[in-house]
Amino acid sequence: MPVSSRLIRSLPHPDRTASAWRVAFTPKGTLFVSGYPSGVVQLWDVRSAKEVRRIESPRGYRGSADYALTPDDFSTLYVPIDGRKVNRTPSDPKKPYTIEYDGNVLVWDLATGKSRPAIKPKPGYGVIAAQVSPDGKRLITVEQTGYAAGTDAPPQQIRMYDTATAKSWDLGAGYGMAAFSADSRRIYLARSANHGSVGASLIVFDSEGKQLATLARAKGSSFTWPILSPDGKRLCIEESTRRINEPATLRVLDLATGKEIAAFPSGGDFPFLKPAFSPDGHFLAAGDYNEQVTIWDVEKKAVVRKERFAGKGMGLTLAFSPDGTRLAVPARVKTENDRTRDPDPLDLPQPRVYLFDLTREGPAEEIVCPHGWAGGIAFSADGKTLAVGGAGAVHLFDVSRERKGVSRP
Repeated sequence: MPVSSRLIRSLPHPDRTASAWRVAFTPKGTLFVSGYPSGVVQLWDVRSAKEVRRIESPRGYRGSADYALTPDDFSTLYVPIDGRKVNRTPSDPKKPYTIEYDGNVLVWDLATGKSRPAIKPKPGYGVIAAQVSPDGKRLITVEQTGYAAGTDAPPQQIRMYDTATAKSWDLGAGYGMAAFSADSRRIYLARSANHGSVGASLIVFDSEGKQLATLARAKGSSFTWPILSPDGKRLCIEESTRRINEPATLRVLDLATGKEIAAFPSGGDFPFLKPAFSPDGHFLAAGDYNEQVTIWDVEKKAVVRKERFAGKGMGLTLAFSPDGTRLAVPARVKTENDRTRDPDPLDLPQPRVYLFDLTREGPAEEIVCPHGWAGGIAFSADGKTLAVGGAGAVHLFDVSRERKGVSRP
């Protein structure tokens, strides 16, 4: 199928089999790209199409493909490394083996490309996931300690680190996902015990690790994807069992009162993917495992747009344009190659980006991309360029309103 006529150019990644999983425009207008599982991070000058920085972190599959962490100013790169080791007894292969963890967080200065001292957990623990605060001064980690095969894994631990001093605070046991206030002074931690099998809580901490409040609890389910509205007044979180064949609910809380102001159920036996607020916080959008995208008016607690794309898997990330009038949704075309590990990107169907115009009625515009995967997605600050992660490249599309063409031979 012809690629969309909106395509400007493609910026290559050194590993053609890698997916450009995270893409983001920095405050200076350069483009940040991380490849998975290549571990290669790039900075691009979009106007000249020149690579201005390349950092090669360790290659490999990780707990999350969104491994390349940066503060809002993109001054520093943090990469958590899952240092998992399986130890067997050579003289007795039938003897139970042990699993050990020693992963840490690697750090680079993005301006110079030089490495900095790693952030290391205490001995016996390894970092399996992490998040960084907007100001870059705090790092939230999920850490795991070793255990013997055939026994229950011990609870994971959540810690917060001062990135300058390596001082740390214990934020409790379980798996954690955090949302930070814009000034980084409040941490909204979704903490789920044993990956949600026991229960979950949504807890507020300050930047010194002091627990301030518990906003919500859930028994027998999990909290995931905590996100704040851009004005910091609302928080959305998904409550689910973390199974792709069971229902979920997006819950929206008013942070001034701590009360739930809206609840949006998935409407079937499927959960949501990561939701997103519009820039003014008026709309909330999410894809789901039922191959559809839903946009809600939070104030009215109503669905304003819903569209299902049968046979296409929704991408994990959604992107609102800076003015909030458009929503870009990546999707991949499902195929038999979904069952193949590491397929050649050229053997995969062309992914799509669905561009919703929220100022008018009608279906989303379908933007056809080059062959490969549907990776990360981001609008430029002026809303005229859309960066779409693909296989071995990130593709730039002109989405200014003057251009209406959608395909070319």
